[in-house]
Amino acid sequence: MKRTHLQAAILSVVLSCSRCVAEERARPPEDPNVQRSAVAPTVFTHFPVDLASLFSAERFPGTSPIQPFFSYDNTAHAEGPRKWYIYGSQSEPMKVFLPARASLQAGDLRDFEGSKALTLNGEKVRPNLNVTFQVDPDLRLFFMHLALREAIAQNVERAGRRTVTFDAGTHIGYIHNPPWNSLDFGVEDRRKNSGMAADSNLWWNLRANPLDYFTPALRQQILGAYRPTLERFRADGTIPFSDLTDSRANINVKGTLWGVWFKDDLEDPFRDHDVNWSIINLVPTNALPRESYWKALQEDPAHAGLFTENGQGKDVGRQLYPGHPLGRSRFYILSGDERRGTAKIVQRQDGNRVVFLKFELISSDPENVHREHLVMEGFPTAEEAANSTFSAKAVEFRRNPSRTVTVQQRRADAGKLRMTVCWSPVVVLMCFLFCFIW
Repeated sequence: MKRTHLQAAILSVVLSCSRCVAEERARPPEDPNVQRSAVAPTVFTHFPVDLASLFSAERFPGTSPIQPFFSYDNTAHAEGPRKWYIYGSQSEPMKVFLPARASLQAGDLRDFEGSKALTLNGEKVRPNLNVTFQVDPDLRLFFMHLALREAIAQNVERAGRRTVTFDAGTHIGYIHNPPWNSLDFGVEDRRKNSGMAADSNLWWNLRANPLDYFTPALRQQILGAYRPTLERFRADGTIPFSDLTDSRANINVKGTLWGVWFKDDLEDPFRDHDVNWSIINLVPTNALPRESYWKALQEDPAHAGLFTENGQGKDVGRQLYPGHPLGRSRFYILSGDERRGTAKIVQRQDGNRVVFLKFELISSDPENVHREHLVMEGFPTAEEAANSTFSAKAVEFRRNPSRTVTVQQRRADAGKLRMTVCWSPVVVLMCFLFCFIW
């Protein structure tokens, strides 16, 4: 080969790699924490139940009329329910109304428990249904554990695949879910992306605070009705989740143990939420409302945060520590930092159970929070936790709910691979040869 031909060949390779690098530099990085829309539309003109009746009713012991959107205290949903729990009357079924004009299809009625029809308030209902209404192409509202009126159900089923539209304020059913008599109410907005999962279309990323969707006047009515409950929480001083207006949808803190974690030996922890330690969360104290958690911080300033574990008694794979999960605990860092070290968890209910943990954050990509893993192992004493290395009993957790790599992630990885190839030793050698021959 002539020198000019060899020079041209090498130059072609070098320029091709240069274009690759330029292409990657020109592509703006994707920020998974950026929401598709910062402002929610105000489309809900009706509250799901009568406000005055809700806040005056005798409820299930230990509950409040509305559990806020920002709440990570649930040992059945440690991922954070991202919806409202509305606790109704213990003495009589409460009517449920549609908050906005919305449509319904037969496929949007789901009965996971095969509940038998019954009669409430003189009419037939289908209890314990999950019902999802379409408000607009991007917005859905849903109810779980709703006792749906039989007339509504039959109307939708007769329509087949066609949608049936209902006006705002339509009486659609009742709160009847013994013994709690609670109703789940939530919103999924495709214009939102919390960034908690790599899949931007996963329902967990789309859920938003229902309060943000009510008209301004109705929003103030809701907050006014909730004010006595909030004042009671403020006086108590040990309530970690109390603020109805808190719309934070992402508690993961990149490069630290704080946030939500999924047991890595489970393919779908959401499906297996009844498995012990299927999902855990760690919320730092600086993320909790001072107005209702001030007393706990004053009396116990040493705890760094709260630790909540799923635990319904079913063991699959490795156990984090012997026995049943503590459920709700205070979390103390004994040594190290927020990436690796030893910690103590003390059960919040009575403080009789204490477990010591060794933990370490592992990341295959420091720039991508979804690639982070957390290794933890339980010990009976602080000394053993400090002086031991991780054993075969250690449990690994991942940030991302699914082990499946998303299309977006594959593209990102492909881009990084191209950059790696561009700056490989082979390319450097070609550049050297080109200069030498030139």
